[in-house]
Amino acid sequence: MQEHNIIGSLKKDRDEVKREVLASIESKKALMSFELLGRSLAYNTFPPRLSYQESVEEVFKDGVKVALLGEEFLEEFFKNAEVSSVDAFKNLTRQDRFESLIIDSLDCIDYIGMFRRLSPYFLIAGGINLDPYQVLEATIAGSDGILFDLSYIDSKKLLNDLVAFSLSLGLMPVLKIDSKKDLKLLLGLKNPVDCLYVPSSLVSLVPKRYIIFSEDYLKADAFIEVF
Repeated sequence: MQEHNIIGSLKKDRDEVKREVLASIESKKALMSFELLGRSLAYNTFPPRLSYQESVEEVFKDGVKVALLGEEFLEEFFKNAEVSSVDAFKNLTRQDRFESLIIDSLDCIDYIGMFRRLSPYFLIAGGINLDPYQVLEATIAGSDGILFDLSYIDSKKLLNDLVAFSLSLGLMPVLKIDSKKDLKLLLGLKNPVDCLYVPSSLVSLVPKRYIIFSEDYLKADAFIEVF
């Protein structure tokens, strides 16, 4: 099963989407085990570009613009990139200068590899990340950070494991929070994170120590524009 067969996740029941994503991961593991995939890190040409702490301080210290690239945009973008990668990237920036991209696709690993080769952007792997296997894939593809949507993660242990593994590989974890219930998961983190992606309605509930990703530019340290 390929992850692109799960497109349209927002229209599906979350439990169904979660089952399909996990089934896709198991299919990948059957082809290449976690241990074998891990060995390829030794030959990785695209490691995270900065240490985790430097990434946070350098990339987000003065507020940045972040482009969240969805499935339809990415498909069209890379069709244009096949014709002219230079023009495609010019169209991406439009009149704005983006310092970071969230590749919000269930096929984000493929896209991240292409962006890493063709652009200087700080890259965050989006989609639905539920397993350390995906964290390893993101690292090998050339990602600098990874997004964890807490509406799909209902276990503190799993969240702690994913955050800890991300940090051990040099990836910056960003937690996507959609409700007050999700905020409670932060209390059980053994490895505190620095970056939260939250709707503007919840910004006032987030402690000031966090770097806030939001689509409300008045309240965000990292202002997100959705494509």
